[in-house]
Amino acid sequence: MDRRTQGFQRTEAIFNEALAAAPEARAALIEMRTEGDRELEDEVRSLLEANEAEERLTAARLRMPEAGGREAAGEERRVGPYVLDRLLGRAAWARSIWRNAPTVTSSKR
Repeated sequence: MDRRTQGFQRTEAIFNEALAAAPEARAALIEMRTEGDRELEDEVRSLLEANEAEERLTAARLRMPEAGGREAAGEERRVGPYVLDRLLGRAAWARSIWRNAPTVTSSKR
């Protein structure tokens, strides 16, 4: 494995570890894990900031109801043919996991 790949893997590992840590513990964890490598520290902090910005943007764009179901007044949030019903959770790298509401389509011929 080349140095560049190892560097990416190290950055990813520290990022994931920091993301899993409590926000107030992240700074100390990053400082300890980067071992004085300021470039690596800056990269991990940049990834965390981008992750937080993406989460804020997602939340703003997809204001979904609590676990109770679709929005009032018949409004639906769609992504292509899918109706987003409610947020189920988050996965690695802050990707959102949504429940696809069952839809009924009828075709009259």
